[in-house]
Amino acid sequence: MFDVVPGRSRLFTFGCSFTDYIWTTWPQILGHHYKIPLYNYGQAGAGNMYIFNHVMQADCYYTFCPEDIIAICWTNVCREDRYIEGNWCTEGNIFTNDQFEKDWIKRWADPDGMSIRDLAAIKATHEFVFSKTKNHLFLSMCDIINRKDQWAKSTSKQTNNISQLYQTTLDQICPSFYDTLWKDDPAVKKIKDNQVVHTKFIDGHPSPVEGLEYLQAVTNINFDNGTITAVGKSQQFWKDFLVEQKIFRPSRTTEEQTIQLAVGTKIWPTEKINRL
Repeated sequence: MFDVVPGRSRLFTFGCSFTDYIWTTWPQILGHHYKIPLYNYGQAGAGNMYIFNHVMQADCYYTFCPEDIIAICWTNVCREDRYIEGNWCTEGNIFTNDQFEKDWIKRWADPDGMSIRDLAAIKATHEFVFSKTKNHLFLSMCDIINRKDQWAKSTSKQTNNISQLYQTTLDQICPSFYDTLWKDDPAVKKIKDNQVVHTKFIDGHPSPVEGLEYLQAVTNINFDNGTITAVGKSQQFWKDFLVEQKIFRPSRTTEEQTIQLAVGTKIWPTEKINRL
């Protein structure tokens, strides 16, 4: 799928927790397959404005070249990224976090307005990436138009107008994780995890093997046996560790458990990234 030049190509990835989590995610799978340095700018809770900003930062620091692979996994639009006192505050869906007062959300958090804001940034990012390399991949966590706030489908009258205006850009994005793996139903994800891990297990993120299954479904990459085997081992550690440690809500893991999950499921190294 990509023209990779050994010794010159690099893999730059951007996204939210679907891109960087406490166990291996799709960037490591791509890195392992292509055997090139991985610069993963994913951050849990990140929104599309964070992603847009870090694509631009990465180019300033590393200067993208035609041999590089740039892969972006866009997320839902109802997120509010803030840079405060030297740190990015990425709290995820604005309707399900407690960082903003309800009155503020009611007055200022308009899903249609957030769609208009984010899709302009997505369009600008795509055109920028096109100017840098032919090796690009645009993914999405969930349907950007129809799942603006991630958990509920949109009923807005503006949805069709926004979709029509940015249809060319939306067409450049692969089908989402939600659609591809779970039939656009979070309940399907929960049922699968309950069968694999435990009936009390609750987590909305792709397992290591689901990351591979997603890439296989939305790209024409013929993953090598070594990568498939590595993902299988990562998946086995993931399952065994969660069961042995009785971890039913990964978001509540201890620091030690988080480190063990990351190390135990790791299949490809991530380079230290430069960023503001």
